Amino acid sequence: MPKLSAEEGGEQVEALADMFASFRVFDIDVAAARLPSTEQRSRQLANDASNLASFLAYLADEHSDQFAALQRDARAFIPGLEALQFRPIGGAGEGTVLTLVERGLPGATTLQEASYGSIRALALLALLYDPAPPRLTCIEEIDHGLHSHILDRLVELLREASERTQFLIATHSPPLVNRLTPDELIVCERGEDAASRIPAIDPDTVRAMKRELHGEGVRRQSVSRGCPVPA
Repeated sequence: MPKLSAEEGGEQVEALADMFASFRVFDIDVAAARLPSTEQRSRQLANDASNLASFLAYLADEHSDQFAALQRDARAFIPGLEALQFRPIGGAGEGTVLTLVERGLPGATTLQEASYGSIRALALLALLYDPAPPRLTCIEEIDHGLHSHILDRLVELLREASERTQFLIATHSPPLVNRLTPDELIVCERGEDAASRIPAIDPDTVRAMKRELHGEGVRRQSVSRGCPVPA
C-alpha cells in the first residue's frame, strides 16, 4: 500500500498510516518504569512509561511550569511526597535515576523502592502533563492502583489534557464514573452472542438517569453491564 502512486491514492494511504502511528495505547509497565532510564532526557514518554525518569527530567529542564504543576499534583497523589529529584548515572551521564523525597524518611526513595501505586501515579501525571501528546490516547483501567480520594483531581486533569489529545479510557470503577458527565460516558456490554454492544445504553437514557438519580443509575449500570468509557 505505501508503494501506491499519488494517482492511486498513495498520499491518502500515507496520511492514514501517519495518523494511526500517532495514536498512543498507554499501558504502564511498573517493573520497567522502576529501572533507571538509559537516557538523561527523553522528549517523548514511552507507551509503557519505561523511560519515566528521563521524561520527567526533560519536563523539569525544558517545561518547568508544567513540571512544577505536576509535582504539586504528585504531592496530592502520593501521601508524604515532598519533591522529585534526578541524578545522572554512568561515567558520561548516560542515564537518569528518579528519586522521591518523602516526609519523615531519611535519604530519598528510588523508583525501585517506591510502591506500585506511586509509580502508576507518576506515570499518569507524566502522561497528563505531556506538552506534545499524540492525537489519541487510550488507557485501560486508568484508576488501577490509585486511591479514590484523588479521582476528582484526576478527572480535572483529564479534562484539561483533553484540550491537547483525545482520550479513550476504559474503567469498571463506579466512583470514577460518578465523577463524569453523561456526555463523557459510553456504556458498553457484551451480548449473549459475545458481541460487544457500543453503546449498550442510549446516551439520552444515561443523561436522564444521571439527572433523576444523581449518578446512582449510572453506577448500577456500570457494575452490571460492563465498561463505561469517557470519550
